[in-house]
Amino acid sequence: MAVYIYSALLVSEEGKYNVSFPDLKDCYTCGDDIQDSLKMARDALAGYLTRQEDRHLEIPEATNPMGILVPDNAIHTLIDVDTDAYRRMRK
Repeated sequence: MAVYIYSALLVSEEGKYNVSFPDLKDCYTCGDDIQDSLKMARDALAGYLTRQEDRHLEIPEATNPMGILVPDNAIHTLIDVDTDAYRRMRK
């Protein structure tokens, strides 16, 4: 089982939330509210990591959450995914 946990930053913009992962270049999403943003974040993270695994590409190590620089306008949270469960769900 491949379980990963990464920091995510949620930034409010006009009532919606943009989500980025400081440790993962080109992995981002957005949602209509916080709940939707967290759901979308989990899906984006699982998709990104699954593609990395399938292509045998490096999976960046997650930074210690205490070392993440959080802008004043951002919410910092942790997102966990199980890529094996994600694959089963997508079949």
